[in-house]
Amino acid sequence: MGNSIILVTITCSHLIEQPMYYILCHLSLMDLCYTSTVVPRLIRDLAPTRKNISYNECMTQLFTAHLLAGVEIFILVSMALDCYVAIVNPRHYIIIMNRKRCHVLIAMAWAVGF
Repeated sequence: MGNSIILVTITCSHLIEQPMYYILCHLSLMDLCYTSTVVPRLIRDLAPTRKNISYNECMTQLFTAHLLAGVEIFILVSMALDCYVAIVNPRHYIIIMNRKRCHVLIAMAWAVGF
């Protein structure tokens, strides 16, 4: 619920134009996707006495969880880079962390996470 609120708040406001909030928006979306891969199966397995999962379902869930966790880690690295640039080089922050660079950072997070 919290990630959904963050996602809606940032996308509906003008804050999405700032690099930190753009990356935060992607982080909350990734966290929302990450938790939605594991939690439904967990809730489904809480009720019945027989808890079995096929090999293909298990590998799909494992691959998806690891992919999204890897992407989430690299989005956190992108946020750390954003903070580093803001602290070390505040005068050139707008030039260094432009929209194109943010898109590249998110695309690289997906590529490296995969």
